[in-house]
Order: sequence, then C-alpha cells, then structure tokens
Amino acid sequence: MTEPMLREIGLALRGCTPVPIAAYLKALGIQRLVSEQADPSVRAMWKDEVFYLSSSLGEADLVSFFMDTYRPTPIIAPWNGGSGFLQKKSSTAILQAVSDSTNPRLADYRATISAARNVISEMGLSGRLDRQQKQDLMRRCRSSLPDAAVQWIDAAFLLSDDGSRYPALLGTGANDGNMEFAANFMQNLVQVLPVDPPVHDPERAGKRVKKRPAFDRDRSLRLLEAALFGRTDVPLMNTAVGQFNPGAIGGPNSIRGFEGGSLINPWDFVLTLEGSLVFAGSIVWRLNTSSRGMAAFPFTVDPSAAGWGSMAQSPSEARAETWVPLWDRPASYREVSRLFAEGRAQVGRRRAHNGTDFARAVAGLGVDRGIRDFVRYGFLRRSGKAFLSVPLGRMRVSEFPAVHLLGDLDSWLDSLRRVSSDARAPAVYGRAVRQIEDAMFAYCASGRGRDLLGVLVAVGCAERVLAMGGKVHDNARPLDGLRPEWALECGDSIEFRLALSLACIADDKIGRLRSNLEPVELDKGHWKWAPDSGTVVPACGDLVRWLSGILHRRLMDSSRAGIGYLAIDGTFRVSPLEVALFLSGQVDDDKIRDLLWALTAIKMDTPTLDSLSRKTRLGEAGLHTVPRVYALLKLVMLPPSAIKEMAGIAAPPEEGRNTRIPPEPAIVSRLEAGDPRSLDAAVEIAVRRLRASGFMPLASGRPGHMQAPKFMLPTDEKKRLLAALLFPVTDIRGLARLAICPSRDQNQTKGE
Repeated sequence: MTEPMLREIGLALRGCTPVPIAAYLKALGIQRLVSEQADPSVRAMWKDEVFYLSSSLGEADLVSFFMDTYRPTPIIAPWNGGSGFLQKKSSTAILQAVSDSTNPRLADYRATISAARNVISEMGLSGRLDRQQKQDLMRRCRSSLPDAAVQWIDAAFLLSDDGSRYPALLGTGANDGNMEFAANFMQNLVQVLPVDPPVHDPERAGKRVKKRPAFDRDRSLRLLEAALFGRTDVPLMNTAVGQFNPGAIGGPNSIRGFEGGSLINPWDFVLTLEGSLVFAGSIVWRLNTSSRGMAAFPFTVDPSAAGWGSMAQSPSEARAETWVPLWDRPASYREVSRLFAEGRAQVGRRRAHNGTDFARAVAGLGVDRGIRDFVRYGFLRRSGKAFLSVPLGRMRVSEFPAVHLLGDLDSWLDSLRRVSSDARAPAVYGRAVRQIEDAMFAYCASGRGRDLLGVLVAVGCAERVLAMGGKVHDNARPLDGLRPEWALECGDSIEFRLALSLACIADDKIGRLRSNLEPVELDKGHWKWAPDSGTVVPACGDLVRWLSGILHRRLMDSSRAGIGYLAIDGTFRVSPLEVALFLSGQVDDDKIRDLLWALTAIKMDTPTLDSLSRKTRLGEAGLHTVPRVYALLKLVMLPPSAIKEMAGIAAPPEEGRNTRIPPEPAIVSRLEAGDPRSLDAAVEIAVRRLRASGFMPLASGRPGHMQAPKFMLPTDEKKRLLAALLFPVTDIRGLARLAICPSRDQNQTKGE
C-alpha cells in the first residue's frame, strides 16, 4: 500500500501494535479516549501490524489532546491492601497527591477517591480485610462510586451469588502478585500530567530515598510522541510494568550484567490501563449465558495446552487465555465497544470454553464478522504469584466447513477430560487429551484434510487408552456417533482406507470387528461398555500380530457358530493392490492401528461407502504386483457372496456342490507358526480345500498338475501375510485369475 493510500485510512500510530498486549490495549485506550473526549466520529482499524486512527485530529492535534485536554479515568482499587486506602504504604502518598490536586482535569479522580473514602468510613473498615469484607466493599463501590468509575470497576472484577470473579487481563481485582495496578497507574500519571501540589510522603520524610523526577512537560511530550508513533529516542523510566509487557519487565540476563530493572514509558502504562476498560462491556449479561467463569469476560476462555508445547508441560500454571481481535476495516468506537461487549466465540450452540474451542470458533466463523485475525495470549505464572501475558500465536478467521465435525467429539472428550483430571488417573490420559487438542488446533489453523485425519489418529489413540483402562469405564463413555462425513473428508490415504475396511467388518451372527478391539456392545444403535465381553483380542504394539490375533479369533467364533464361512467380510473393501502395499510394509502401521479405533465409531451409510470406493488412487489393473500366494490363501477365506464373483473365471463347481468354502483353522495355525516350512504347509492345505470345493489352483509346473505350487516370499512379507488376509478386498475375479485355472469356456474362447 502506497503512502497516499495509508494517509487516506488515517493516522498511523506505530507505537500501537498487536504484540505485546500492552501495545494492543494502548490502541484501544487511545480510540476510547478520543471518542469520548475529543471526536465521537473517530474510526480505527488494523493494517500491516499498525493501528490507524481516522479522525478530525491530525498528529499535532492528537498530541495536544493528551498533553492539554485528556481527563484520566478515575482508576482506583480501595479493596486492595496496596491501594493506599486501608494501609499506610508507599501508595498512600500518591493517592493523597491526586486527591489534593487542584488540576481540573483530575476532578473526576478526586470525586471518586472521596466517595471511596466515605464508603470505607461508613463500613468501619481499616487494615487488612478478610474475604467477606473485601467482597462487601467491592459491592458497595460498584453501587456508590461516581459513574466515571463504573466501567473500570466492571473491567476489574465481577460479583455474582457464588463470589467474585476476575478477568485474567487485570489479575485478581486489579492486582497481580505484589503489583497494584491502580496505584501504579497514578504513579505513572503524575509523571506525564501536572499535579499540584507535588507528591510528598510524610512517612518517608528525612529518609534517603530515590526521588521521582518532578513533572517535566518537555520530557512528557517526548514520551507521548514515542508512545503514539513508536519513536525510540527517549529515555525510559525505571518502574514496574506488570504482566502487560514481558520484554520490559527486566530480571536476570535482561541487560549486560547479572540483572536489569523494569524500564517503561509511563505514557504506555497509562494508556494501557485506559484500554483495559474496553474489556468491561456487558459482563453481567454474558455470565448468565455461561456456566464457566472465564467465558463471562470478552474473548477470554480457560487455558488449553493445545498449540503451544511449553504450556503443555504445566497447564495448571496458566490463569486463562484472551484472544484479541484485529479488524481490517475502519470501525467507530461504538462498533468496537459492541464487539467487546458481546465477545462472541460460538462452537455450535454453546460458547467456547477453552483455547481449543476458541480455535474451532475462529475456523468455523463462530465469531463476530469483520474480524480478520485473532492474537492469542496466555497468562502464565512466572514467579511467586505474578503472571505474564505471553503471545501464543495468531489465527486467521476462516471458514472450514468440516470443522463442525469436531462437535461429534464433544461429549466423549469431556468425559475423557474428567477422567484425566482425577488425581489418581495415570498421566497417559492427560497426554491423550493434549494430543487431541493439539490435533484439533492444527486443523483449525490450516483446514487441511490431513490435519483432520490427524484428529482421528489422536482420537483413536485415546480410545485405545480408555479401552485398556479397566475400571475407567465407570467414568468415561466409549467413542460413538461420528458422522460419515468424517470418512469423506479424511479418506485419501492408503492407511485410512485400509483401517476403514477393517472397521466395517461385520456379520449378523459374529458381530462387528469393534467387539474384538474393546469390551463394547451395541445397544439401540449406540455403543456402551460391556465389561464381561469375551471377544476382545488384547491390543499390542505390533499391529501385524494384533490383526493376526483378530483373524484367528473371528475364525474360532465362526466355527463355534457353525456358519460355514470366515466372518471377515465388510461393507467397504480395498483393492488387492492396497493390501499388497500393506504386505510389503509400505504403510504406517501405527496410523492404521489408531485410525481403526476411531473409524469403528463412524456410522457409515451406503452413499458414503460408494463415494469412497470410487476415490481409490489404485485401479484394479496391475495385479501382477500382488503376490500369488496371497491370492491363493485369500480365496480360501471368502464369504459366499464373494465366491459367486469368481463365476466365469475359475472352473465352476460341480452341479449340486456347495459354493461355500469352509474355514480351515489349520491354515491360520501354520501361518502363525512362522517356521520356514509353515508357508508351504498352509498353501498345501489351501489347495486341498479349493479342490474340494471344485476349484483347480494353478500348480508350480504345467497347468492342471496336481502338485501344490511353491511360493517364495521375503521374510518380512511372510510375517505380515496372515494379517493381510483380514482385509476385505474387491476384484475377486482378479485374484482368481492369479491363483485358479481358468474354466474350459474361457480356454475355448481364447482358442477361438
């Protein structure tokens, strides 16, 4: 953007940037004060990391307004011990100086201090207050102090029937550790505005103390220009900055030497606190719509470990998160204040509760229109009881239609959170929750299908942890009710398709494959825990061994049920080429395992399955890459419906012979043995079984030779062969061409 265009959108306040939060609040404070005291038509916007102010005030006029006209908001906190109202501390002198000032610009301040003293006197309070006295005083201040102080009070605390609540932005009632915000506001205010008479502390008279410099208009002017326009050629002052600007807080290694002090521009602190009032808004109305305390304050939610690794190490050290909005079109202060008054971050029909929820709202346009970005801040404990506002990243407001699918996980994830919050719960539950939230956050930031797939992987890992948790079933529910759209949005990878084919294995008599994964059963269309289930195959780290065990289990159950076939067919099948990739180890076994746990909870429908079947990247051609031994053994494990697909390719069975190929446990036993001759033994059994069913397998010599064929497989593929037989496959006719002699009709056709 050219300079003339920038001038058209307003005055560039280069001292006001989205980071740190002090500079952001300063921008809000400037617009609020100009709108209320100088130009009600002022409009502002964010552009190229700078705050632009469009008003009737030019650069010189804006400086003149703050130097000569600006009337400070009466920011006091008489309920705090360090405020100067109740105890004799250093803040008493500054309070008295403001109270005794004759400057007409401090008239509201003087009236507010006087009213607060009257309230304290009427209540007979002095010294240290207990909790009830503090809340009674806060309530009286909210109802008795002048209107000029009400917005500040609403920004500092909220009183409800169950006690007081505090926004992370202003600590605990305008106090953070040993720092009292209102007292520091006045300390900085007297450095930039004239106070008459000068500050005097009778308690420290005669003592050798470091005196604060008296008001100097030229110095204040330079500091103001630096605060507004980002100039850096002014000396800063050594005073407390609090949680608003971590880079200026000082401490070890902050300067050359062992430790540095806190250096700030007093105008920055003054305007920062003035901007914090914008976060007051309609707090009481919001509280009635939310059961959680932090959601009562604008764009403020409970902390989440998602999206920031260090926070995951100690999430309990975080007070809250605040997501501050950036808008890229000029907005009046009335529009901005309404934006903060509503503070809307909606996930479905409910408000966002934590950082992960907020990211979902941003990705699903569940926030107010007109916002371009959000900057995420976490309020993290640094030392003692003090906190810092740490920028945790930025998220662009976008619309990713599939983000609504995350709502399917809400009730299940809440139950997992409850389990993980138990002091006796193993740490693995907490890690599972963080992995899911991290995956959700990554998807909300990118909108990519592979990141949504990452959510399913994390969910499957967590479900596996729950299923192995024993008595944890009493406090958490099994994963259930995922919509089929999950499959449409995530189904592009080979691992996903392989896992889905396993998840869809079902039989009317043997049941679904999920009953082999975890102790669950279907009840009126929903999954519930079944602790007495005897069909579970214990999961192990090795996917191949686990799938082999599941195939063996379903073979035994099929034999016991006397159904005459192996119940491993499903409503979704993969191509033999995809199974060949599994057999050769060219897939991610861990991803298949974790996806399998999640995909069994999807309620698939026929249109979705048909669509996924068409999405395969691997056609039915090129079957020469599929090992013949796999084709031969798979034909022995087909359900009756699949055997009929071989008609016209393989020699038809004799008239009246059963078209079912009965399951043969000995084949599975031989493949499980794993000795060098086990594969040949399994093939020999399969050949006999096919011949008995009327099919003639290809021999190793000339066609039709009675000798069983000999196959060579790499050692790694031999280990994976039994597990590969579990996958339901398409193109049965193609497999038959690889392993069965063609029928006479086909030979005659070729001869012709």
